Amino acid sequence: PRERPDMREVAQELRAWQSLAEQPIPPTDVSDVVNQIKLLSKPLFDSQDRMSRSVKEARRLTKQLLLDFEPMAKELEKTGLRYNKPSNNGKNLLEGSGLQETQYGTFGVTVSMYTPNPPGHIFECGIMIQVLDDTRHHLYAAYHIREFGRETKPVHSTTAEVKAGSAVEQQQLDQMVELLYTNLKNSLQQFAMLLE
Repeated sequence: PRERPDMREVAQELRAWQSLAEQPIPPTDVSDVVNQIKLLSKPLFDSQDRMSRSVKEARRLTKQLLLDFEPMAKELEKTGLRYNKPSNNGKNLLEGSGLQETQYGTFGVTVSMYTPNPPGHIFECGIMIQVLDDTRHHLYAAYHIREFGRETKPVHSTTAEVKAGSAVEQQQLDQMVELLYTNLKNSLQQFAMLLE
Protein backbone atom coordinates (compact mmCIF):
# COMPACT_ATOMS: atom_id res chain seq x y z
CA PRO A 1 0.00 0.00 0.00
CA ARG A 2 1.06 3.54 -0.70
CA GLU A 3 2.20 5.76 2.09
CA ARG A 4 -0.08 8.65 2.78
CA PRO A 5 1.58 12.04 2.78
CA ASP A 6 2.03 13.65 6.13
CA MET A 7 -0.70 16.27 6.23
CA ARG A 8 1.38 18.49 8.50
CA GLU A 9 4.13 18.67 5.88
CA VAL A 10 1.62 19.41 3.13
CA ALA A 11 0.00 22.18 5.20
CA GLN A 12 3.41 23.64 6.02
CA GLU A 13 4.44 23.68 2.34
CA LEU A 14 1.12 25.24 1.37
CA ARG A 15 1.60 28.04 3.92
CA ALA A 16 5.11 28.68 2.56
CA TRP A 17 3.76 29.06 -0.99
CA GLN A 18 0.97 31.37 0.18
CA SER A 19 3.39 33.60 2.04
CA LEU A 20 5.52 33.89 -1.12
CA ALA A 21 2.46 34.84 -3.18
CA GLU A 22 1.57 37.60 -0.72
CA GLN A 23 5.00 39.21 -0.94
CA PRO A 24 5.37 41.80 -3.70
CA ILE A 25 7.80 40.97 -6.50
CA PRO A 26 10.93 43.00 -5.91
CA PRO A 27 11.29 45.72 -8.54
CA THR A 28 14.00 45.10 -11.11
CA ASP A 29 15.91 48.30 -11.76
CA VAL A 30 17.24 48.23 -15.31
CA SER A 31 17.18 51.99 -15.87
CA ASP A 32 20.98 52.17 -15.91
CA VAL A 33 21.18 49.55 -18.66
CA VAL A 34 18.30 51.16 -20.59
CA ASN A 35 20.09 54.53 -20.45
CA GLN A 36 23.33 52.91 -21.56
CA ILE A 37 21.57 51.32 -24.56
CA LYS A 38 20.02 54.70 -25.44
CA LEU A 39 23.43 56.38 -25.35
CA LEU A 40 25.14 53.63 -27.30
CA SER A 41 22.45 53.51 -30.00
CA LYS A 42 22.19 57.31 -30.47
CA PRO A 43 25.08 57.44 -32.98
CA LEU A 44 23.37 54.71 -35.01
CA PHE A 45 20.17 56.76 -35.27
CA ASP A 46 22.15 59.93 -35.96
CA SER A 47 24.03 58.16 -38.75
CA GLN A 48 20.78 56.82 -40.19
CA ASP A 49 19.27 60.33 -40.11
CA ARG A 50 22.33 61.82 -41.84
CA MET A 51 22.19 59.15 -44.54
CA SER A 52 18.49 59.77 -45.08
CA ARG A 53 19.13 63.52 -45.43
CA SER A 54 22.00 62.84 -47.84
CA VAL A 55 19.80 60.69 -50.10
CA LYS A 56 16.99 63.28 -50.01
CA GLU A 57 19.47 66.00 -50.96
CA ALA A 58 20.76 63.93 -53.90
CA ARG A 59 17.17 63.55 -55.12
CA ARG A 60 16.51 67.28 -54.71
CA LEU A 61 19.65 68.17 -56.67
CA THR A 62 18.64 65.72 -59.41
CA LYS A 63 15.35 67.58 -59.85
CA GLN A 64 17.29 70.84 -60.13
CA LEU A 65 19.64 69.33 -62.72
CA LEU A 66 16.72 68.21 -64.88
CA LEU A 67 15.97 71.90 -65.44
CA ASP A 68 19.65 72.81 -65.91
CA PHE A 69 19.95 70.32 -68.78
CA GLU A 70 16.89 71.48 -70.76
CA PRO A 71 18.93 73.90 -72.94
CA MET A 72 21.42 71.09 -73.63
CA ALA A 73 18.60 68.87 -74.89
CA LYS A 74 17.45 71.65 -77.23
CA GLU A 75 20.95 71.82 -78.73
CA LEU A 76 21.04 68.06 -79.27
CA GLU A 77 17.60 68.17 -80.87
CA LYS A 78 18.95 70.57 -83.52
CA THR A 79 21.29 67.85 -84.84
CA GLY A 80 18.34 65.93 -86.26
CA LEU A 81 19.46 62.74 -84.52
CA ARG A 82 17.22 60.93 -82.08
CA TYR A 83 17.80 62.18 -78.59
CA ASN A 84 16.63 61.64 -75.03
CA LYS A 85 15.45 64.58 -72.98
CA PRO A 86 17.08 65.12 -69.58
CA SER A 87 16.15 62.19 -67.39
CA ASN A 88 16.85 60.92 -63.91
CA ASN A 89 19.42 58.30 -64.87
CA GLY A 90 22.81 59.56 -63.74
CA LYS A 91 23.65 55.91 -63.14
CA ASN A 92 24.19 55.60 -66.91
CA LEU A 93 27.45 57.50 -66.44
CA LEU A 94 28.93 54.68 -64.35
CA GLU A 95 30.02 52.88 -67.50
CA GLY A 96 33.20 54.51 -68.68
CA SER A 97 33.68 56.52 -65.49
CA GLY A 98 35.91 54.04 -63.69
CA LEU A 99 33.67 54.42 -60.61
CA GLN A 100 31.86 51.69 -58.72
CA GLU A 101 28.20 51.66 -57.77
CA THR A 102 27.61 52.75 -54.18
CA GLN A 103 25.44 51.08 -51.57
CA TYR A 104 23.25 54.11 -50.89
CA GLY A 105 22.39 55.10 -54.42
CA THR A 106 23.42 56.84 -57.58
CA PHE A 107 21.40 59.81 -58.76
CA GLY A 108 21.79 62.56 -61.32
CA VAL A 109 20.77 63.47 -64.84
CA THR A 110 21.82 62.57 -68.36
CA VAL A 111 20.83 63.76 -71.80
CA SER A 112 21.86 61.81 -74.89
CA MET A 113 21.54 61.37 -78.64
CA TYR A 114 22.30 58.47 -80.91
CA THR A 115 22.67 57.55 -84.54
CA PRO A 116 20.33 55.06 -86.20
CA ASN A 117 21.33 51.38 -86.02
CA PRO A 118 23.67 50.48 -87.57
CA PRO A 119 26.13 51.86 -86.56
CA GLY A 120 24.49 53.03 -83.30
CA HIS A 121 26.96 55.57 -81.88
CA ILE A 122 25.85 57.28 -78.65
CA PHE A 123 26.66 60.75 -77.31
CA GLU A 124 25.82 61.25 -73.64
CA CYS A 125 26.24 64.10 -71.21
CA GLY A 126 25.34 64.42 -67.57
CA ILE A 127 26.12 64.70 -63.91
CA MET A 128 26.09 61.74 -61.55
CA ILE A 129 25.63 62.12 -57.79
CA GLN A 130 26.74 59.15 -55.72
CA VAL A 131 25.84 58.90 -52.04
CA LEU A 132 28.93 57.61 -50.24
CA ASP A 133 29.03 55.49 -47.07
CA ASP A 134 30.00 58.52 -44.97
CA THR A 135 27.00 60.54 -46.36
CA ARG A 136 29.17 62.76 -48.58
CA HIS A 137 28.37 63.06 -52.28
CA HIS A 138 30.69 62.09 -55.08
CA LEU A 139 29.93 64.30 -58.09
CA TYR A 140 30.93 63.24 -61.59
CA ALA A 141 30.23 65.34 -64.69
CA ALA A 142 31.14 64.08 -68.14
CA TYR A 143 30.61 63.77 -71.84
CA HIS A 144 30.71 60.13 -72.90
CA ILE A 145 30.93 58.82 -76.42
CA ARG A 146 30.10 55.20 -77.07
CA GLU A 147 31.25 54.15 -80.51
CA PHE A 148 29.32 51.17 -81.84
CA GLY A 149 30.90 47.92 -80.66
CA ARG A 150 33.42 49.69 -78.43
CA GLU A 151 33.66 50.67 -74.78
CA THR A 152 32.31 53.97 -73.53
CA LYS A 153 34.97 56.63 -73.19
CA PRO A 154 34.77 59.97 -71.42
CA VAL A 155 35.57 62.96 -73.62
CA HIS A 156 35.54 65.54 -70.84
CA SER A 157 35.04 64.71 -67.19
CA THR A 158 35.46 66.25 -63.78
CA THR A 159 34.85 64.91 -60.31
CA ALA A 160 34.54 66.15 -56.71
CA GLU A 161 33.66 64.80 -53.28
CA VAL A 162 31.66 67.20 -51.14
CA LYS A 163 29.55 67.38 -48.00
CA ALA A 164 25.92 66.71 -48.91
CA GLY A 165 23.78 69.83 -48.87
CA SER A 166 26.70 72.22 -48.43
CA ALA A 167 27.22 75.50 -50.25
CA VAL A 168 30.39 73.96 -51.71
CA GLU A 169 28.30 71.21 -53.29
CA GLN A 170 26.01 73.72 -54.97
CA GLN A 171 29.03 75.69 -56.23
CA GLN A 172 30.62 72.51 -57.61
CA LEU A 173 27.43 71.53 -59.41
CA ASP A 174 27.03 75.01 -60.89
CA GLN A 175 30.64 74.89 -62.12
CA MET A 176 30.14 71.41 -63.55
CA VAL A 177 27.03 72.47 -65.47
CA GLU A 178 28.90 75.52 -66.80
CA LEU A 179 31.89 73.36 -67.76
CA LEU A 180 29.67 70.94 -69.67
CA TYR A 181 28.11 73.79 -71.64
CA THR A 182 31.57 75.27 -72.30
CA ASN A 183 32.79 71.95 -73.72
CA LEU A 184 29.65 71.15 -75.70
CA LYS A 185 30.99 72.28 -79.08
CA ASN A 186 34.28 70.42 -78.71
CA SER A 187 32.50 67.24 -77.57
CA LEU A 188 30.04 67.40 -80.46
CA GLN A 189 32.95 67.79 -82.89
CA GLN A 190 34.52 64.60 -81.52
CA PHE A 191 31.21 62.81 -81.96
CA ALA A 192 30.89 64.17 -85.52
CA MET A 193 34.25 62.56 -86.38
CA LEU A 194 32.60 59.14 -85.91
CA LEU A 195 30.11 60.02 -88.64
CA GLU A 196 32.70 61.00 -91.28
